[in-house]
Amino acid sequence: MVGDVVWYDILGVTPAATAEDIRLAFEARSKLLDTGVTGEPARIVAAVNRARALLDQAHQILRDPGARSSYDQEILARSANSGLARPKPVPSEPGLDVAGEVVSYRESLAVVTAAIVAIADWLAPHHEARGKVVVPDFRGLPVSLCMRCTARSGLHVRLVQLTKNPLPVEGVVVDQSPAAGDRVRRSSTLTIEVWHPPAPPRRV
Repeated sequence: MVGDVVWYDILGVTPAATAEDIRLAFEARSKLLDTGVTGEPARIVAAVNRARALLDQAHQILRDPGARSSYDQEILARSANSGLARPKPVPSEPGLDVAGEVVSYRESLAVVTAAIVAIADWLAPHHEARGKVVVPDFRGLPVSLCMRCTARSGLHVRLVQLTKNPLPVEGVVVDQSPAAGDRVRRSSTLTIEVWHPPAPPRRV
């Protein structure tokens, strides 16, 4: 998983979701991933298959009450150790200007805190490559999660839409540049290629 992404994020639900909410979210996202994939290039199929695998794994954990309870304890401990509030997901509609989003006071506080942590990290004498971050692997993740994680890392994002006539739904990250594992400056631009299920052709 990337950063603070959790299985609930993969399904697009909150930790307060009921078993029925989880089932419906899984079915809806599975259906979207099956829409318009036939005939797409191999790299798009690979990204969608990875998204399916993540979706299946999230559903497998969250549909089982015992596994979900254990997982909830794990993420509770993780968030307690981080000390930062998680920002709300960002929608991934084509053409969205993320910079224009209005953030709440709590989200602003989290951003300021993250900036202070980043500055402290940059100033740390033991840090060999000051002001740099390791690029996570976003392939197969919903693009909204990619946007959230890159914002917290201080990276700028350039979205490249791969679908000519996309449905206004969550997109999947197909590829990225720089590649996962590369070390880049915090203000670097990350180019993300996004696939959305295509809208059906209009009937004349």
